Parts: sequence; C-alpha cells; structure tokens
Amino acid sequence: MKIDDLLEAPKKKKGKSWVKKADDWVRGSWLQQQVDIAQKQTGNKGPASTAEPVGDNKDDKKSKTKKVQKNNFRNTRINQDKMPKSAQYKDKNGIVWAWEPARDAWLPSNNNQIPLSARDGARGYNAAKPTDRGFYESKTNTGQLLKEGGNIFKDQNKQPVTQRINQADVDPTLAWLEKITGLPHKDFKLGSTGIRSTSGDMDISVNQNDVDKQELFNKLAAWAQKNHPEDEVRQWVAKSGVSVHFKTPILGDPKNGFVQTDLMFGDPEWQKFSLRGSGDNTPYKGMHRHLLMASIAKAQGMKWSFQNGLTNRESGEMIAKDPQGVADNLLGKGTKISDLDSVENIIKAIKGRPDYEQLVADAKEGFARDNLELPEAYNEIIDLAQRIR
Repeated sequence: MKIDDLLEAPKKKKGKSWVKKADDWVRGSWLQQQVDIAQKQTGNKGPASTAEPVGDNKDDKKSKTKKVQKNNFRNTRINQDKMPKSAQYKDKNGIVWAWEPARDAWLPSNNNQIPLSARDGARGYNAAKPTDRGFYESKTNTGQLLKEGGNIFKDQNKQPVTQRINQADVDPTLAWLEKITGLPHKDFKLGSTGIRSTSGDMDISVNQNDVDKQELFNKLAAWAQKNHPEDEVRQWVAKSGVSVHFKTPILGDPKNGFVQTDLMFGDPEWQKFSLRGSGDNTPYKGMHRHLLMASIAKAQGMKWSFQNGLTNRESGEMIAKDPQGVADNLLGKGTKISDLDSVENIIKAIKGRPDYEQLVADAKEGFARDNLELPEAYNEIIDLAQRIR
C-alpha cells in the first residue's frame, strides 16, 4: 500500500455512519505508525480513537455514544522555544523527521539527509499539513530539560531522573560501566561526551560486528534485576533505534545522581569521525559542522551523510566512507582528517579556494537561522585575499 493511500480519510461504509473527527482516521495511518514508534520510545500512552461506528437510527446514536478519551496527542503547530516531548512529520519530499530531544535534533528517515536543528525542524513541522504531523504535548519545557540531562528515564511524574555529568566524571563512570558490560567504553566516546565541561548524556559507540544488541540489553537488565529487584527493568535500561540506553550511577554511586548513557551500535571508527562534537571554546555544535560539510559537498555535486559518507548527488554512487577519503574529496587532496574536526578547521582549510563562496553558501543560510556567522577571523583573511586577487 502506498503511503498516500494511508493518509486518506476512510470512506463511509454501507449500513453504518461514522462520527468524523479531525484525528479519527489517524488509526492505522502513517502518522499513527510514527506515534506508535514515539510511544515505544517514550513510554507514553498513544491517543485513543475518537471514532465509534454507530447505527443509522438516531436512537442508536444516542444510546451508543461514548465519551472521548482525553490524551496529550496533538497535530497543531508547535512552539520552537518549548519543544514537545516527541514529534514526527512528513515533508513535501516524503521524508519523515522525528524529534529526538536527547540529540537536540530532528532525525531523518532518509540516510542521505543530515539532521535538522530544533529550530529548522520546528519550522518544517509547522509548514507540514496537519494530516502529516503529530506530537505528544509536554507539560514542561523539554528544551530546558535537555540542558538538565537525558530524557529516556523518568519518574512517576514524568520528570527526568538523570542529570548532566561533569567532564572529570565521564571516564571514571565509564570505567565502572565497563565492569558490567565487559566492553571498552572510554576510548569510544561520541559527540561532545568528555569534550565539553558538562554533557547532557554520554554517547558511546559499540561495534555492531562484535556485540549483539539484545545480548548487551540482557546483560544490563540482569544487573538491574540483581541490584534493584524492587524496580522495573525499564527504569534502568531501554532500547530505541540503534541504541541501548542505561541509567548510569555517576562514578558508580547512586548518591552522585544518574546520567543517561546511550550505547550506539555501528562502526566505531566511522562514528567517532562522523559524529564528532565540539568543545566549550566555540559557539558551534556538531550540527553546524554537518551543515557546513553538507554545503561544501552540495557545491561539488556530492551529498554528505553522517551515516553513509559522501555519495554522488545524482547517481547516489558511493564516493567515500572513510575519514581520509571524505577529507580528500570534500576539502581537496593533501588535507588531513583533523581539518574536518570543527567548523573553524574546515573554514581554515578552504579559505583560500576561489570557489569559497559557493562552498559555504548553504551553510551561511543555515547558520543564520541559529543567529551564527562563519568564523569572523577567517572571513577577514578571505576578504583580503579576494581583494588582492
């Protein structure tokens, strides 16, 4: 069945009339599928159908009318400054975007697309048709909660039970976790974990070729059952997408509080390169690095994906999925992998190129939406070089 067919409202059936509500047909549709995914990830109850088949007789309608079950599912516009706990929408190109608070980004269903920032994704969501979008309403500002820590594990009041972790506590906490999993974690940190002074959660790569996701989940679940038999396993460990999430005692001691650890399955060496984060001494996040790399790739007839590497923009043929290959094709022969470590390094590597403005055109627009500009010092050097030429 085509996705467009799923998005059509149901037609009237013979012998019955259907109470038409705005969200009646959501049952079984693409949107409901996305809601179900969000429900599994967040633990929130999904919306109940408000449509009830009733007889044609008016008396039957009165006798069989049921109260509409209230829920916190909506498909109205969202406020980018007060993001919901989970949301999904389909854009005009058919790509599904899912809001992931733990990543502070909208993740795409198409691997050739890079994630969107919270602001850009919210704009895309609001521009989508109401029938192509939906979210779970949040009672609190999840944008603020994100700053306080992960969001997978919550108490009975739906408040996060995890917090941010200080940079100095990251490696000792991972050393404690290694004793449970039997895996090396300290050398496989992703994103800004261990780079920034504090981290909202700990992102750790796990080699998908060496470790079975279910086995790792079972190992952590067994630890939780042994050490906290009074709790449900879901209070300590959960799965979603390519990750296993664990509520980790900081420094191995619950008295220090808990941090959410996201054990992300994939190719560790690739993930450490493609998902590299940034430190405290820059206004740019990992997302901005991706925006810049995608801009440079587009200007040269390529596509950049943090999952698939560099591909031909028209044919989709693989160009490079190794760090040095990406550097050579994106920035030019002779460049180093470290030239792609940050926005600043990337600009420094391409600042003298005659096609510089074309390379950064899309990035400038993306950065402007976040009230950011390209590194000013490098821009001044570029302007001077152009005037000399």
